[in-house]
Amino acid sequence: MKPVSGLSHAPEGLRRYREDATKTQTWSGFRGDGDGRTAYNDLSAALVASQRGLCCYCEIDLIVPDDRQIEHVQSRDKYPGRSLDHTNMVASCQGGSNIALSADPDRYLPERKDSLSCGQKKDTQDTLDPRILPIDRPVFVVTADGDLIPDPDACVALGVPIADAKDAIAILGLSSPRLVKAREKVQRALSAYDDWNPEQLEIAARQHLLPDAKGKLVPWFTTRRSYFGAIAEAILSAPPREWIGL
Repeated sequence: MKPVSGLSHAPEGLRRYREDATKTQTWSGFRGDGDGRTAYNDLSAALVASQRGLCCYCEIDLIVPDDRQIEHVQSRDKYPGRSLDHTNMVASCQGGSNIALSADPDRYLPERKDSLSCGQKKDTQDTLDPRILPIDRPVFVVTADGDLIPDPDACVALGVPIADAKDAIAILGLSSPRLVKAREKVQRALSAYDDWNPEQLEIAARQHLLPDAKGKLVPWFTTRRSYFGAIAEAILSAPPREWIGL
């Protein structure tokens, strides 16, 4: 899980819907309304763009519409008053729940219960909000075998309770076998750079960590950030820090 920026303002369609007293001010009302459906698509596109095309939790690339959904940071069930609050929304994948994507083991495994992640795993629980993660140092790192773990020193330095970081991994299923395998596969591919010199590594790191011409990031950002280490941090600390989001 990496820092993301979120939306600074509500897209026009959502704003109009919220201001229309004739509309049912619920999420289901918004989704079921004719104008709301168009507004939903615009809202989703804005969230995806603000996150540079990656799931706010696991960092897989979001596929529209097959593997993408709007996630409420504070659940609609527990906080119904925030259902139409754009400051309570992020874009996530479908958490390994879509069997139509079974051809891609990064997105679906038959052992569905054990491989769910992100919003599907989180359900109504509260956890770390990726929009408030510190940007100066990664709270989470990825091991060579694909496991996601908190960096204890970073948590202390940045004021993030390590218990909260560990809970986030569990609540969001970020160490599910599906995601561990996906990140380990990326680590194996990155090992091709093991013998490169620092100048070559910096060029490669920029390709892996900075947005492309369309503003999108390569998936599994934290895995790549962990691999490139100090080189990654030097690149990511330089303004304008577009990797965080819009």
